[in-house]
Amino acid sequence: MPLYSRLSGGRSETISKLLLLSERLALPFCSIPDRWSKRFVLAGVPIVQEEFLSMDKVPEFSERFPFDPAPLSQFLPRSGNRIATEILKAYRNSGFEAASGRASRELESLGKDLTFHPMLRHVLESVIRVANLAPLHEKRRLELSISESTMGLSKWLFFSHFSAFPFATWIDTKAAPLHAEGLPIIFQDVPGIPPISSFYQGLNTR
Repeated sequence: MPLYSRLSGGRSETISKLLLLSERLALPFCSIPDRWSKRFVLAGVPIVQEEFLSMDKVPEFSERFPFDPAPLSQFLPRSGNRIATEILKAYRNSGFEAASGRASRELESLGKDLTFHPMLRHVLESVIRVANLAPLHEKRRLELSISESTMGLSKWLFFSHFSAFPFATWIDTKAAPLHAEGLPIIFQDVPGIPPISSFYQGLNTR
């Protein structure tokens, strides 16, 4: 927060405080998937472990984007509620695969320029990974003859994202003027989330 504040003349502090607040508000809910997943992890199904990436994946702090930022005139606000509704509709119609496809199209619609929407990209990437992992976890628990399905926990992880979409689009809008000036707040503060898991890739190559 102080690093960005110095670079922005204090204009970034509200964004930093909101990000910190959102993390604090999430903490009480973290124990639910941690406890739920323990029995599966001990039996060989890495649910929850594979859904989240370590913060050591974020890049070293930089004062500017590693590219020339787009002008603010190119920023197009997105509706978090609409995006959440579309992904949820896809899931209800055809399950996790369809939800992953819908979220992937939303991600692609943001384009290749990375100046804007870093939080929305982050949430979309996370939803895609959770949706992709759900059937893989279930397949593995069946192979290991575990009686309890992993689908309940996968659904909990999936649905927990939907309240994040309105926040993501809102904070991206607040940060857009700073992004247009080249300040990489949020952009370099969350790890990129691949759509596939190295754990299951490794199983498939053995």
